[in-house]
Amino acid sequence: MLSARHIYGRGSNLILKLSALSSARKHIKPTAGINSCKDSETSVPPFTAVNCHHVMAGQRTDPGKRLQPCFALHDSGIPCVVWFEDAIAHYGVPTVLFMLYILVPDIDTAAQALIRRGWVLTAQQAKVGNASVEQATHHLEPPRYERGVESSGTTTTVLLSAADWNYLLPNQPQIPSNSAAFSPPLPDMLDALMDSLLDAPSSNSMLQRHLVCQISYLYAYVPALREPSFAEFLKLEHRQYHFDTLSGMNTGNMKSIAHQRNIREAIRQGTYELRECSASRDNEDLFTEKREARVLATLPPPVS
Repeated sequence: MLSARHIYGRGSNLILKLSALSSARKHIKPTAGINSCKDSETSVPPFTAVNCHHVMAGQRTDPGKRLQPCFALHDSGIPCVVWFEDAIAHYGVPTVLFMLYILVPDIDTAAQALIRRGWVLTAQQAKVGNASVEQATHHLEPPRYERGVESSGTTTTVLLSAADWNYLLPNQPQIPSNSAAFSPPLPDMLDALMDSLLDAPSSNSMLQRHLVCQISYLYAYVPALREPSFAEFLKLEHRQYHFDTLSGMNTGNMKSIAHQRNIREAIRQGTYELRECSASRDNEDLFTEKREARVLATLPPPVS
C-alpha cells in the first residue's frame, strides 16, 4: 500500500479513510481485449515499471533503438517524454506499440532538430491513433540508413506539443541514464490523460475512446492505482475521478465523461467536497454492469 503523507487542501481525511479500507477492495479486472502479462497481477512497488510490453507479431523491440528520437532531442537540448502506448507500457501495460508519440515544448523546433539528424518530415493529417485531432502534430520517418545498414527497430515519430496535452515538461532535459528516463512519472501522466479526456470535444468520440483506453489500461494493470491513497499524488481536481473509478463507476461513456467534467469544474470553483463515490450506484448511466448484464441475457448463446 502507498504510504499516506500529509496532503494540503480538501479530501485528505477522505483519502486516509479510504486507504484504511482499501484492503477490503477487490482488484480491478484487466480490460478485455489486451493480451495477458505474466507480471500484471503481481504486487510491485508504486510507480515501478514492469518490462513486459508486447509488440506486433511477437517481434522484439530494442528500447534504445526505438527511442532514438528521444536521445537525439536530448542531445539538441530539447526536453521530451514518450506518450500514449510507449508511456503506459513503461508501467507494465501489455500493449502493442504503434507510432512513437513524443511530447515536446515546441513541435517545430523539435522537428528541425530531428531533420538535422536525418529524419524526414512527412505531410500527414493530424491524428492520434485513429482519431483526427485539432492539436498540431509533426510526423517524421527515421533515417533509412545508419552507417550503411538499414535501420531496424525504429518507427514513425509523432511530435506533440506538451501544452496541448496538458503535460508540464521541465525547462531543461534531464540526463538520460537509460531509455526509462524518457517515460513520464505516473501521477503526471494520469493527471494529463484525465485532463485531455475531460477537455476533448464531445463531438470527437474517437479521441475520447483513445484516451479512455489509455486510462483504463493503467487502472487495470498498475497495482499502485488500485489504492485510494494514490489520490494524494494527483491534482485535487482529479481525485474524485480516481475514487469513482475504484468504486466501479464506468468512467468511459459519454454521460460519465460529462459527469466527471462537471465535478472537475466544481472542484476548481471550490464548491465540491470529495467523497467515496460521486453518484448513487443505482444510477445505471454511470454504473452500467446491470444494464450490460440484461443486454447479454437477451443474446443467443455462442455457437460452440
